[in-house]
Amino acid sequence: MKKQIVILIVLGLILSISAGTQTEEKKIKEEVSVLNIEVPVRVFYKNKLVDGLTKDDFSLIVNGKERNIVHFNVIKKQIETQEMVLEKDKEFPPRYFVLALNVTNFDVDVKKGIVQIVDRMMKKNDAMLIFINKKSLIIKNFQDKSAAKEKIFDLITEESIKARKRMLLYFKQLESEIDLTKFRLSLKQSSGGSRMTVNLKQDIYAINDFLKKYLIIWKDYKNRYLMPDVKTYLLFAKHLQEIPVEKWVITIYQQELFPRIVMKGEIMRMIQALIYKWQASTDMEVLSFARIISKLVNEIRKELNTSKGFPTDEITKIFTKVGATFHSIFVHTRIPSFSKDIEYRRISTDLENNLRSLTEKTGGVLITTKNLELAMDKIVKKQDIFYILTYAPKDGEKIEKLKIKVHKRKHKAIYDDNVRTEFTKKPARGILINTDKEVKIGAIEFKEKQLSFKVTDFAQQKTNQGTLGSVNIRIQINNMQDNPVFDKSNNFNTKSNETNVSLNFKWLTKGRYEIVIEAKDNYTGRMASDFIQIKVE
Repeated sequence: MKKQIVILIVLGLILSISAGTQTEEKKIKEEVSVLNIEVPVRVFYKNKLVDGLTKDDFSLIVNGKERNIVHFNVIKKQIETQEMVLEKDKEFPPRYFVLALNVTNFDVDVKKGIVQIVDRMMKKNDAMLIFINKKSLIIKNFQDKSAAKEKIFDLITEESIKARKRMLLYFKQLESEIDLTKFRLSLKQSSGGSRMTVNLKQDIYAINDFLKKYLIIWKDYKNRYLMPDVKTYLLFAKHLQEIPVEKWVITIYQQELFPRIVMKGEIMRMIQALIYKWQASTDMEVLSFARIISKLVNEIRKELNTSKGFPTDEITKIFTKVGATFHSIFVHTRIPSFSKDIEYRRISTDLENNLRSLTEKTGGVLITTKNLELAMDKIVKKQDIFYILTYAPKDGEKIEKLKIKVHKRKHKAIYDDNVRTEFTKKPARGILINTDKEVKIGAIEFKEKQLSFKVTDFAQQKTNQGTLGSVNIRIQINNMQDNPVFDKSNNFNTKSNETNVSLNFKWLTKGRYEIVIEAKDNYTGRMASDFIQIKVE
């Protein structure tokens, strides 16, 4: 999802919703109102939105000093009101909807949900931005709902098929690695039926290689599909701030499963048996590897059950600032597995918890269900309530900190307490190209203490200075005791669609090392990673 939003911002910025021709008097009033600063605030008591507060229930403090609240408004929003149900043909003020989809199986249930969104939620004057994967679609009005649904269905069908193919490539790659590792570890039968001995160090290298590849596959999958990007959210919020009408965001997530290694499966039993052998060895190198492999197994367990690091509170404040209401729907899906060593299970990440907090604190709701029709029924009836507190800053004042107090006990105010430069920066100029490609790392070699590789297929930007690409490359080197000996990153800007990297590591002493290479496309946020094990003589 995080890569999808960056692209939609560029497309979304072309959409403008006009309130009509203004008189000179209105323009003057607008210019005067810019001098005041509005602070949207939602208030919660026992995790429920609080209604009925007045101006006297709040105190507004700027840079440590209380300020007068010059204007106070109560905003109540609901997608489907009783008035809309009773007066279906009446023209209502325009609203702006964003439909964000992460769908890999566009089945009957999801289709029914989309039908509900269009038929029940959308009014003639509403606009909608739909995006899935790297594609977006803008519908400026819903005069013809049948045509709108057909366009949305075509987009979701095409992109969900692409997404499913990409997802299955991860899973097939993992199953292939498991099968190959099992083959390497299996005791071969001679023609006489006697078992051949297995070299401990050969087993060690095979297991270490497999576990490292599994971690890389998982981390790459997590970075692409499960870890929201903060910068992307900032861009999205900035886009929404420029929309002057009522705003709603509905997100549908279907991609929740990842193939986990069955800890009691055959391959893990083989690995555990080998760990016991290694631990009984008198070879110090083998013992060192045993510790590393045990650590890798534990790291896999940990990685599959967490994805920390997303600043939910900060992102919630930002979307409170722009007045958008979020609703999120998680849809479970099943993928058949034919491997006894693989089980497709929900990954216990922070994504769902992050989005639950975001939706609830922006006046929305998160629903986990297979029945999107029932989910939509809850969403359209959910009322959002927030307050607008307006104050006048002093001439030339630099606003560093805002604080809002609610006088009633145990009431919690949710608002943005910072003036953010992200909302004043101009968007980057230029047109992005090659945004449909995935950044890749290839041709990795280590010869005579020289590391070389190339990074390809990153996005480029057309500017007045020509076509430019930008990629951040990080190189980590660990010794066989899993201690880091090198960890540096650098940005590479190039006019080509690929960059070749060559680094000299003549200072490396004799021994075995592992080199991990990570590449991040600075324009799209997409990442790739790979590793190589080397022996320095």
